[in-house]
Amino acid sequence: MIPLVKLLRLSPRDRRLFLNALAVVISIRLQLWFMPLRRIIRRLDLMTPGDRWTTLTPDEVAQMVRRASRCVPRATCLTQALAAGALLHRTGRKPLIRIGVAKDADLKAHAWVECEGRVVLGGGALGEYTALGSLDRIRN
Repeated sequence: MIPLVKLLRLSPRDRRLFLNALAVVISIRLQLWFMPLRRIIRRLDLMTPGDRWTTLTPDEVAQMVRRASRCVPRATCLTQALAAGALLHRTGRKPLIRIGVAKDADLKAHAWVECEGRVVLGGGALGEYTALGSLDRIRN
C-alpha cells in the first residue's frame, strides 16, 4: 500500500488523480471477479468524458494506474488495462485495449493499452505476444 506519508507528499491534483485511479482499479478488480468481461466493457462504455480530466496526458493516467495497482491485490495487467482505458476515455481520448497470447508453447496472456498511436501501459515485452484483438468499445 502507498504509505500515507507518500500520499500526503503528492500535490492536491496528483492526490485526487491517485485516489480516483485507486477507486477505478478496485472497482475493475471486483467486477472481474464477479462479472463477465463483456458486461464490464458495456458498463465502461456508459462512462462519459469529464472536463476536469481533459488536461491529463496518457502518461500521467498510466503512471497513476500503475501506482494505484500496487495497492490492490491481484491487479493484473487486464485490471490495469481496463482501468487505464476507462480513465483515458474520461480524458476524451480513444484508448485501444489489446489482449495477446504468448507465441511460445506456454499458455500466457497479456493486456496492454495503446493511445494516440503508442503503448502507454503494459508495454514490456510485447514481442513475445500475438495480439488477438482489442477491446475498443470504450469510446465517445
